[in-house]
Amino acid sequence: DKLQTFWNIAKQYQLWHSGALVTTAALPPSVAVPSGLLFATGIALFSGSIYTYVLTQNKVFQYMTPFGGFAFMGAWSVI
Repeated sequence: DKLQTFWNIAKQYQLWHSGALVTTAALPPSVAVPSGLLFATGIALFSGSIYTYVLTQNKVFQYMTPFGGFAFMGAWSVI
């Protein structure tokens, strides 16, 4: 079902980027801090908005998902 697929995508992205967030601790602070903040923001906005959409089926939350994706791209570009 479509909602289950959305949930699984959010779960996978949260898992991958949580690992990246933990790994940033090994980087110098000038890289770790901005990338860590961007990873945390990306997880909250991307996965969080998908989880919220699946649970409420309120389409308003879908509009936050791309901002989480932009935060992920920013975090990876800082690294």
